[in-house]
Order: sequence, then structure tokens, then C-alpha cells
Amino acid sequence: MPEYKNFKPDYRNLEDCARNKKPARVPLYEHQISDSIIEKVLDVKLSGGDIDDYYKKYCDFYLKMGYDTVSFEAKIVPLLPHGGALTNPEPGYIDSKERLDSYPFGEIKDLFIKAYDAHFRALEKHMPCGMKAIGGAGYGVFEIAQDLSGYENLVFI
Repeated sequence: MPEYKNFKPDYRNLEDCARNKKPARVPLYEHQISDSIIEKVLDVKLSGGDIDDYYKKYCDFYLKMGYDTVSFEAKIVPLLPHGGALTNPEPGYIDSKERLDSYPFGEIKDLFIKAYDAHFRALEKHMPCGMKAIGGAGYGVFEIAQDLSGYENLVFI
């Protein structure tokens, strides 16, 4: 495995690309790299330790591989009250205007923070100097709408 002893990550390289500006150097980017690949490349186990140990190794991978950013997603769909239609062949919860109006959207922020606050804190603690994380809340608006309404209902809505 190549060691980038003199490599200094700089998230601004990827930011420049996103803004269609020429970066100081062309950055590497992967939206997600599976834990099993990281484990094989680093010859370590990510699971089995505590959350700090996980994020130390996780961030170390991106640094050693020459990335300017760490990819991170906190999956919001599994936290949704009355969710599940995205991954299960079942009708969604929101199937009427009344259910839409009564849906507890206000609870989602607190559920998200409760589930991922420790992850964000560990990620921040182990983020190499010059890097930032890219990602955030995993899944997009379409997937969230499909999870809550079901695909068929979503099509008719």
C-alpha cells in the first residue's frame, strides 16, 4: 500500500472542482467506500472496537489513500416514523392528505441527532488536518418520499 508521508489533504481541491474552477491538483473522490474494502486495504478490522476506534481507522484510510475529503453518510430513512415502504413491499404510511398533515415531521431532527451525534463527534475528532467530510444525511428527497408513501402512492400523488 502506498504511503503518502508528505501528502497534505486540502478539501478546497474538491470544492474548486464542484465550483467548476481549476484546482491546485485533481482530487480523488468516492461517494462511499464499503467497510469491507477499507478493511482489506488497511488490513484492519473496523468493527469490534468502539466508535472512536472505528472513525480513527476510517479517517486514516482516506488520508493514506490520498483523498482530500472523507465520505460520510448518516442514513435518515431507517429513522423515519412509520417508514419502511422503500425497502419493503408494503404500502406507505402517507396515503392521504390527513396522514400527510398529521405526520410527525418535527420529530425527525431529534431522532437524527440522537442516532448520529456520537458519529459526527467521533468523525470530527479524527478528521485529518486539511480534510472535511462530504455527505451528510443519506438518502434524498425522492427516497424519503417513497419510504413514507410507497412507490405506487407516490406515483399517484
